[in-house]
Amino acid sequence: MLNQSGEVAGSYTGSSLYVSHGYVMDTLGNITTFDPPDSTDTFVTGINSSGEIAGYYAIGGAYYGFVRDASGSITTFTVAGLLVVAGVADNGNVYGMSRTATKDLGWKYTAAGILSYFEDPSAGPLGTLPLCVSSSDKAAGIYFDSNGDAQDFEMSE
Repeated sequence: MLNQSGEVAGSYTGSSLYVSHGYVMDTLGNITTFDPPDSTDTFVTGINSSGEIAGYYAIGGAYYGFVRDASGSITTFTVAGLLVVAGVADNGNVYGMSRTATKDLGWKYTAAGILSYFEDPSAGPLGTLPLCVSSSDKAAGIYFDSNGDAQDFEMSE
């Protein structure tokens, strides 16, 4: 991922082929690696213009979300059924998808620590899958209509 400032964030596999770690490279080419506490795998999925990095990580077989601020402090959060973190908007809101027993739901985790779920109003029983988030706090992705066909969506507050 690349932000407007030229910082790059992502994940890499270390000496153990089965363990991923997060990294950020600043505009001077300095690389900093990181992992949330107790992480067994770290997956970076977005960086905003402030240098906040979002992603998800594993502890055992469970997945959790995280936000790393520009100073390196990591905030972790739990989303039931978390499957993927789509990214982080410039206001710090993080978007992703979780799976319930019956469908996929989009979710938003705000910079204030509030978690809410959403789905496209036209979504059928399979649900909504946010795939990306814009700097201006718009989530976009696909939902599955009542026939099970994938349709595009864009949502904003």
